[in-house]
Amino acid sequence: MIVGIEETTDVGHRQTRIVRFRTEGAARRWLEHSGGFAWPAAADIDLPARQQNWHRRFREAHVLRPRFRLDEREVRRMVGWPHYRLPDEVRASMYRQASVREIKAEEVGTDGRDA
Repeated sequence: MIVGIEETTDVGHRQTRIVRFRTEGAARRWLEHSGGFAWPAAADIDLPARQQNWHRRFREAHVLRPRFRLDEREVRRMVGWPHYRLPDEVRASMYRQASVREIKAEEVGTDGRDA
């Protein structure tokens, strides 16, 4: 299984999104659109300083080990106090631990096939 994880650098408004992919090519195409502003309308110098938000989104994709299954009981146990983590943050951490390798956006072969 291949999963993509998208997170923001904004600690005050944390957002973690998990996406599943069937092919590495689809994951690489998704990775190419990484790095934009988390809230594009708020990244404006003309707004009052209190309304500006210059935080970014970043993406990563991982190939998981065969037959990996997420243990939802462990996710529920780790959410909230004393960890102060959201469910998708815990899932993203567990996916990173089960990762065989990380997919990079620039790994596309010259003939257009997956590297």
